[in-house]
Amino acid sequence: MAFVPSAGFYEVPGGVQKKNLNSQRIQRPPITNKLANTIMQVNNEDKVVSPVKTTCLYESVVVKLLKAEEKEIIENDCGIEKEFPLKDDEIQGDEIIRVAIEDNFVKVKPSAVKESVQKPKKVKHVENFVRTNMSRSKSSKKMGQTGCPKKKFRYFTPSAQIQDDFAKMIFSSGYKNRKRSTEASLEKILEEEFQFSSFRPGQKESLEYILQNNNTLTILPTGTGKSLIYQMASRILGGLTIVISPLLSLISDQIQRLPNCLSAAAFYSNLSYSHYHQILSDIKEGHIDIVYVTPEKFISEALYTIKNISLICIDEAHCVSKFSTSTRLSFLQLPRLLGQVKILALTAAIDTITEEDLMSLLKITKKISLGRALRENLTVTVSREDDILTAAGKLVKTERFKKGSLIIYCSMQYMADSVAQWLKSKGELCMSYHSGHSEARRGHIQEDFITGKIRIIVATVAFGMGIDKSNIAGVIHIHMPQSLEQFIQESGRAGRNGSKAHIHVMISESTLYFLRSLIYANHISKKQIIQLIKIMRPSNSKRSRDEDFSQGPRLTLKISAICEETGLSKERLLSLFHHFIDKGLIKDLSISPITVNVSFHKTPPEVLASKFAIISHILNIGKKLAGSRKIDLVALSAKVSLKIIEVVKVLKRLAATGEIFVEFSDDAFIIDSGIIPEDMALISFATSTEEHFFSIENVFRKKIETCFMIFDQVAKDFFNDCQDVNNELSELIEDYLHKGYYDEIPEDNLPDISADVHCLEIDIDGIPEAKDISCILQGIHTERTPMSRWKASHLWGRFRKFRYDQVYNAVNEVLMEEMGSRVKFKHSESEFEIVEND
Repeated sequence: MAFVPSAGFYEVPGGVQKKNLNSQRIQRPPITNKLANTIMQVNNEDKVVSPVKTTCLYESVVVKLLKAEEKEIIENDCGIEKEFPLKDDEIQGDEIIRVAIEDNFVKVKPSAVKESVQKPKKVKHVENFVRTNMSRSKSSKKMGQTGCPKKKFRYFTPSAQIQDDFAKMIFSSGYKNRKRSTEASLEKILEEEFQFSSFRPGQKESLEYILQNNNTLTILPTGTGKSLIYQMASRILGGLTIVISPLLSLISDQIQRLPNCLSAAAFYSNLSYSHYHQILSDIKEGHIDIVYVTPEKFISEALYTIKNISLICIDEAHCVSKFSTSTRLSFLQLPRLLGQVKILALTAAIDTITEEDLMSLLKITKKISLGRALRENLTVTVSREDDILTAAGKLVKTERFKKGSLIIYCSMQYMADSVAQWLKSKGELCMSYHSGHSEARRGHIQEDFITGKIRIIVATVAFGMGIDKSNIAGVIHIHMPQSLEQFIQESGRAGRNGSKAHIHVMISESTLYFLRSLIYANHISKKQIIQLIKIMRPSNSKRSRDEDFSQGPRLTLKISAICEETGLSKERLLSLFHHFIDKGLIKDLSISPITVNVSFHKTPPEVLASKFAIISHILNIGKKLAGSRKIDLVALSAKVSLKIIEVVKVLKRLAATGEIFVEFSDDAFIIDSGIIPEDMALISFATSTEEHFFSIENVFRKKIETCFMIFDQVAKDFFNDCQDVNNELSELIEDYLHKGYYDEIPEDNLPDISADVHCLEIDIDGIPEAKDISCILQGIHTERTPMSRWKASHLWGRFRKFRYDQVYNAVNEVLMEEMGSRVKFKHSESEFEIVEND
């Protein structure tokens, strides 16, 4: 992007203006520390464009010319946070805000408001500043961070992306102007309001089940109109329908496609408070028919407490089951929060075990399952490949895949980058897509793929679920999917417009062993379970003296500290805590920040303290930093007699007034403890809990092995020899989905591994643990067994072709034999070991 000079850049000493200036140059006011509007000259007319919100000063003053259709949205300030004053009726109508603002005033200490005198900042010379930032721009272009044409990326920040279509993403076209007919029959409403002449198979049956007050599971292939079911139900039932969807891209797509007979809004994490308040107000007044929300937002905003909910629809409902390979922990929390509301569960494919678990969790009474798992317009081929890079490079040049848009799926981020670079070196317009990229970069890549500027996307499973592109010509799986359900979901993204599309799957034994070992990378061992429970005990001395582990009416565990202490990831800790809830060890669980930095922008702090009680406490207990206060939310919540989550809500509301700026940090688990087992009961509970998680992991292993065995039945040795196996593969998949067919790989006899275990005991730091030794022997990368350290060892991955539970049990036996028949407990602040007596 070209450099944008300041207004004073062309001035020379003595105040003499430089002559012969180009009148068409874009000029802007002098740079300031605050984000100010930038004057841009477009078509000889000055246009005021809202600045890009960013943390980089240089980026904040370099604004790209917006497309013509985007100007109106920006000029109307759609999606841009404005000051939202706090009114008396809002204070009196919200008990939490009223308590925080009007109750428990305290006298502010004089030392709390006394500020040190700051020295005036040295004024930078304009020309020097410009010269410095010009060099930054040049170096940034070399790194591809600005609008470098070679990278084919337009200059945008995440905030600018959100602002472009923010209004369209939040509200449907019928939000304030619903247009409905007076017809009562389903067919007439379908024709006049939804513009369809007839129902597709499964739509009317599901709708009738819902209208008869049945919790319904609807299993229909991708692209068969599952969304119409909840839209029609919302239109007829009245009240509020909440649609829980896993991806924001899915939500924005549904919002924009909603017919005018329905009023809908979406809850996003980046909503301005004015939009947030408007949506909540319209929900209470009954002006909204449908609210779209992610499961995380549904839980954090406690939307399940709304009184006039008539239907809750869960899209991609298979994610609710613990046996789903694409499960999310926020989905696992839903069953205990939904209450007695009618439920519609939607999914494209689900196996027998997952279906039974889902129907039990959601209390499903009726089920609709129609259609083939694989659409007939898909040509499916399978080949055995060891060199996937070479095979992929040749495959995309074949007649089947050389034209049209392609998605290539692989299992790891680094592999996606490698394949993308390889294909680009072969002349393909190709980019990688995975969660390791920033949100802005993923948005650019997806938009360029939809518009055809990129032909091939090499992606992990993070891509495609919410993509609005019906003419994808092919999908290639260079790594075998982790389950047949995942294969159906990913393959269903091709040929959604009814045109012929091609699917190819590459399989190999090495991929099978690799994917199978990944299942156990986050296995929760018995030692880790006992360690976590001991931390949860009220008498834990470490917790009482460490700021990361506090005790009181509620237990607060800082996530970063507890992850480091136990060696478990946040996701695995959540899984374990939800199991504790089922077993009564925990009564309630939530996640909230426990630290906040508060800065004062307008009114002096002591004046605000006289108006808002919570500010007086902030000034007294807050630690002074450079221009802000750092506050412990646990202490603040105790002072104002509110929960931490409620304090966070109040501070966000005050920040919306423009008086303060808040920055939250240090997420923590907020736990209401139940009955904690002791001594031998603790050992027994830890053993049964480890077996519980082993049983879930073994289901995932069976799914991978079944997937491999089914593909192996129809595979050819070379992709050039492949023929369409859609019909044959569909029959095998239908048996798997509806008849509970699983095909496990026979268990091999594990050789003696005692010598290998003894060798690793010497090399491992600290006390050797069965989980760590097993991960090394299986070649599993974890924080305690990083690949960078162990890959050079001859023992790394030596027993990968054997099942993890085989290796784990064998390592346990070796360690037990070494310790003998004694029972030994070794306690310390962070570790112990248990040896059972024969």
